[in-house]
Amino acid sequence: MKKVLLLFVLLSMSVIAQDTTSTTKSSTIRIDMLLAPESVMIYDDMLYISNLGVPEKSGDGFIVQANIDGSNAKKLFGNELDSPKGFTFISDDLIVIADQVNTGAKPGNVVLANIESGKIISKLTIENSKFLNDIALINKSTVALTDTGAGKVYIINIKKEEMSYEEIASDIVGANGIIYFEKMLYIAGSTFGGDDNGGHIYKMNISGKKNETLTKDKIGMGGLDGIKIVDKMLYVSDWGSGKDNGSVIYIYDLNKGRLVSKMSGPLTSVADFDIYDDFIWVPQLLKNSIKKISIPK
Repeated sequence: MKKVLLLFVLLSMSVIAQDTTSTTKSSTIRIDMLLAPESVMIYDDMLYISNLGVPEKSGDGFIVQANIDGSNAKKLFGNELDSPKGFTFISDDLIVIADQVNTGAKPGNVVLANIESGKIISKLTIENSKFLNDIALINKSTVALTDTGAGKVYIINIKKEEMSYEEIASDIVGANGIIYFEKMLYIAGSTFGGDDNGGHIYKMNISGKKNETLTKDKIGMGGLDGIKIVDKMLYVSDWGSGKDNGSVIYIYDLNKGRLVSKMSGPLTSVADFDIYDDFIWVPQLLKNSIKKISIPK
């Protein structure tokens, strides 16, 4: 009997030591025109989704604008974007987009566009870029940009219709998702591109100094993509096995300095998600759908 009790205690300790896996509610939003949705954002109660189209084909990408439930969807900037990924609003009308064909066959662009008019305002070519990926809002005239293929981070300065850029870091392995929080940039480093040293979370200021790696060990399978912070909780997605339902969203507590939970289940090819109204809005790139998941309490 004592042996059985001891075994039970040891097993209980083992379970407690593991990361907590959260149970959530989810629903799927389907929009017929989606084609490889990579990034999603809720802005002014509207749903915006960047679509790669055929990722290797120039001029095949676009943005979808829809009601929050996916209804009344319309395509924006068709035939004018290559393979748009991360984006952000700098005003109610103006959007900044990271755009580059996945092959890196030609340099990528940062695109300034007007949502209301549906017109491209200007494009800034990032010379020698390999895989422009995500954009984070710093203020109305400044955004941060990642190049996953080159492991670089840029600052983009915007003055009316003109844009310029400066490189602030070149040693962020697989620099993918990026967000600006409390005067610091947080970056999800990825193994995308074949570097097994990826899979970490980095933190730096906007000058590129005070660069530090927050995680000691690789997160999950290392295929990190989207990143968001709410109430000092950092959410980061991992493509995981890459198979159907193989993706995971990890939760890192900035106060505790460690991973505290993860969300798994029916998630596939989770790219650059958004958090809005107590839900995580997840683009499932390979399934051409958006999944809406409740944040665990």
